[in-house]
Amino acid sequence: MRMSGYDPKRHNKRRVTA
Repeated sequence: MRMSGYDPKRHNKRRVTA
């Protein structure tokens, strides 16, 4: 999406920026 691999506001520990 926008973050560099981790979005702490949505708790995504997946590749957010592929």
